[in-house]
Amino acid sequence: MQIVRQSINLVDGRCLAYALFGNGLSSTAKNIIYHHGWPSSAVEGAIWGEAAAAHGICLIAVDRPGIGGSTYNPKGTFASFADDVSELLHQLNLQQAVHVGTSGGGPYACACAANNPKTTAGLGLVASMTHCSGSGSKQLLHGMHWFDRFGYNMIANAPQLVAAGLAVAAPLMAVAPAAARLLQGTSSSSSSSSSSAAAAAAAPAGVQQEAIYSKQPQGQQQGLMGTLMGAASRAAQQLLGAFMHPADRQLLQQQPAAFSQLLPSMLADSVAQGSRGLFHDMRLTTQPWPTDLSQITAPALVFQGEADVNVTVPQAKWLAGQLKNAAAAAAAAAAAAAAAIKWLPVESLPLVRFTSDGSHG
Repeated sequence: MQIVRQSINLVDGRCLAYALFGNGLSSTAKNIIYHHGWPSSAVEGAIWGEAAAAHGICLIAVDRPGIGGSTYNPKGTFASFADDVSELLHQLNLQQAVHVGTSGGGPYACACAANNPKTTAGLGLVASMTHCSGSGSKQLLHGMHWFDRFGYNMIANAPQLVAAGLAVAAPLMAVAPAAARLLQGTSSSSSSSSSSAAAAAAAPAGVQQEAIYSKQPQGQQQGLMGTLMGAASRAAQQLLGAFMHPADRQLLQQQPAAFSQLLPSMLADSVAQGSRGLFHDMRLTTQPWPTDLSQITAPALVFQGEADVNVTVPQAKWLAGQLKNAAAAAAAAAAAAAAAIKWLPVESLPLVRFTSDGSHG
C-alpha cells in the first residue's frame, strides 16, 4: 500500500503534516484525529486504516512537530500542539473530530480535548502513557517492564545522555526501511493502492502531498545471502519480542509484514529531521503534564490491556480517575462517543474499559 503525506502551512510559517486513512474527508462523516505513539509518526495510522474504512471513518494521523514532515518547534508544548491541530481542522473545513491517542500520543489527545472543547466530539485513549516522573509516578509504573522503567528514569534524570544516545541512534533508525527491504530482497520501486491514497484524493485544493511509504511485495533472497538475511530478520524480531508480553509477541509473529515493513518506516520517519523532535516528544510526555484533565467535558473512553507491560493498568486507572467529567458524559451520551470510536478492534484484544472510579466497565 502507499501512504501519502499531506501538509498545511500554519499561521506562524511552520508546516503541519498528516496522512489520511479510511474514508475521504467530509464535513458530515465521522472524523478522527489520530495521535501516534513514539518513536513513530503519522505512518502508524496505517495500522487502523482498514478498520477505519470499514466503519466509514476518516482517520487523520498527524505528525507532531519535528516528526515526519512537521516543522520542529523548539518551544512546543501540549497547548501549542493543540493550537496546531485546531488550525488543521479549520483548514480542512471540519467542525469537530474525535481525538484518539495511542501510547505516547495519549497526552496530546488529552491536550487537544482540554484546549479545544468546541471542536472535540470525543476522546479515546488506547494504552495511553501518563507522566512517568514526579508525584505518584512510582505507583503508575508498577508492573511495567524493567527496560521501560529504566528508560523513563533516564529521560527524567539524565536527559542530556538520552539526547546524545538518540543522536547516535538516529542515522541507524533512518536506514531501517532500506535494511528491511534488503532483508526481504525487494526494491523500493513497487507500489499498490491503499486506503491512504484513496482518502488523500479528497484533500482540499492547495494541500501539499508526497508519498512516504509503499508496502513492498514479499520477496526472498536465495542461497547463502538469503539464509543470512533471514537469520538477521529473525534475530531482530526476537530482540524486539524480548521486551513484550507473550500475547504481543504472538501478534508480532502473526503479522510479519507489520514488523518487516511498517515498523521500520515508523522508526525512520520519527527521525526524518534528526533526533531533536523525538527527544522533545519524549521529554514532554514523560514529565508531569500541565493539562487539567478534569476540564475535559467530551465523552471519553479509556482502553487498556490487562497484561500490558509497556503501559500499565495503574496508568489507565489514573487517567480514568482524572477524566471525571468526561467519564460521566460518556455514560450519559455513550452513543456519541462509542459510535465514533467503536471501530477500534478491541474485540480481538484483551482490553479493559475503565470508568471514572477506576473500576472495570
